Amino acid sequence: MSTPAEIRDASAPDTENEMPGIYVPNYMSFNNDNIFIGSYQGLRIKPSPNVADAEIRAEYWYGALCYEKSTMDGVQLWPLTDEGIADMTTWLEALSKEPPPAPQTPQEVE
Repeated sequence: MSTPAEIRDASAPDTENEMPGIYVPNYMSFNNDNIFIGSYQGLRIKPSPNVADAEIRAEYWYGALCYEKSTMDGVQLWPLTDEGIADMTTWLEALSKEPPPAPQTPQEVE
């Protein structure tokens, strides 16, 4: 009898050892005016929908502190559509792969 590992296509990506991508809620969640706060690889995100204007305000920051105690590193507006959410997700994944350089401490600046 074959085990799943033996019958797996050798050309298929090894998803067993890959880290799952960033999670962003779907259109229905945002369209019901639900905000979301999440994190992925050190990136913290808060996409907040504005249903009346059909847009999502995606705020992001890096670090260990919660939203209320953090300074936002950036914000971007996206259309409240399936395509807008997909584009926002791609943008957030790119941000998670290239975090900004760590701020210099006074001892490092000379």
